[in-house]
Amino acid sequence: MKKIKFKIENFKSLMLKVFHIVCGLVVFAFIFALFAFVEEQKGNLLCNTVNVSIFPGDEFFIESANVQGIINNEKGELTERLIRTVDLRELESDLERNPFINIAEVYTDLGGNLMIDVTQVQALVRIINKRNESFYLDKQGNTFPTSKMFSSRVMVANGNIGFGENDSIDIIDDNKNNEHMDLYKLAKFISASNFWNAQIEQIYVNDKKEYELIPRVGGHKILFGNTDKIEEKFEKLYAFYMEGLSKVGWEKYKTINLKYQDQIVCSRYF
Repeated sequence: MKKIKFKIENFKSLMLKVFHIVCGLVVFAFIFALFAFVEEQKGNLLCNTVNVSIFPGDEFFIESANVQGIINNEKGELTERLIRTVDLRELESDLERNPFINIAEVYTDLGGNLMIDVTQVQALVRIINKRNESFYLDKQGNTFPTSKMFSSRVMVANGNIGFGENDSIDIIDDNKNNEHMDLYKLAKFISASNFWNAQIEQIYVNDKKEYELIPRVGGHKILFGNTDKIEEKFEKLYAFYMEGLSKVGWEKYKTINLKYQDQIVCSRYF
């Protein structure tokens, strides 16, 4: 009797598991069918409006009117067209060819509205190279042009900079030794720190391809050297600021040299 009871209980448990699995499959199939139905109904709708949202809101390299202009040039007027005749992925690609657009996401809602979310590029540093060409590096290290509409308030890098706006960066190989990568790493470190981002306003590349930093506060120039041990150099400079300049005055030294191991060499004004 015990064996029969045990088998019955096992059978009930097995049937309960099967029931749960079947219910799960039914629910999944229902949701899938509902999703397909909704998408089909959306495709039969006429495009009501085109709504453009641009992120982040504190940069103005591109505006809604510019996005609308790109759409009209590439696809023509979209309102009153059937949603299913609009290739959303192709429209995203059209928008992302614009140098000021990083990511474009295009989708529709149940009301027939075409929703366009644009993530614009974010400037990290403005470059003025040795040919006096001006452009930006974004926060991924890629170049993009200046805009007649908007000038981002970021630090400036100038001097003996050889690369131009159309030169790409290999951001995968972080150890790659080239001036584009080196300048990107230095600017990125400065930008990531609230203190140094507020203090450093200019990066200058001298004839020896060494970096000099121009601060906002203080009459000195920082001889940074190459981009080896960036964090260590800034830690050393911060300690000198707090323990040295805060006591003797910010206008006492002409240069602060960070190029030497475990020491800072300064020259005074005479």
